[in-house]
Amino acid sequence: MIQLDAPIYGEGKISVMGRMSLLGSFAYSVNISDVDIEEGGALDVIYLSSSSQSAASPSDFVSSNNNRADDVFGHPLAFGEISITIPSTRKADIPITYEEHQAYVHFVSREFYSLFGGCSSSPSTGYWMSPVSNQVIKEEVTVVSTSVTPTKQVKHTLRQIARWIAREMEQEAVFVKVNHVAYLVYAS
Repeated sequence: MIQLDAPIYGEGKISVMGRMSLLGSFAYSVNISDVDIEEGGALDVIYLSSSSQSAASPSDFVSSNNNRADDVFGHPLAFGEISITIPSTRKADIPITYEEHQAYVHFVSREFYSLFGGCSSSPSTGYWMSPVSNQVIKEEVTVVSTSVTPTKQVKHTLRQIARWIAREMEQEAVFVKVNHVAYLVYAS
């Protein structure tokens, strides 16, 4: 695990040097691309490629968790999660049919499993304060989520899907999360 003392954005390189008992010393350069890690965040699992190798392979995948005796899961599949909340209304307060709602859920699910290998959808009840009527709006929603490393491209794709949902459903905005950080994605 590498604890970050400063934020990392975009591309860069982290050099790691150290000594391993019985195995001698090691020196690795880690090429970082398309990352957005806040200060105090951690890069827990990284591709390591020694200076004598041209590129890292999945067999070079190292995780601090995999060094523990109690680790039974092996290598992680993803390092984050994204989600989008599918509303069940048009224009904030006009209910759509169950079939229409399921068509939007199916569309987003298909995008997620096609792009990221899988997803989950969970029905829920959403509550939000309408800035127009100053009243609490309650509606049935479905949260579609997937485990994925949220690269810049993944975030861009999520934003495109959310904008499409907002336009199609005539919503002012659609609620999304990236690694438990909430955003409103506006139609325009």
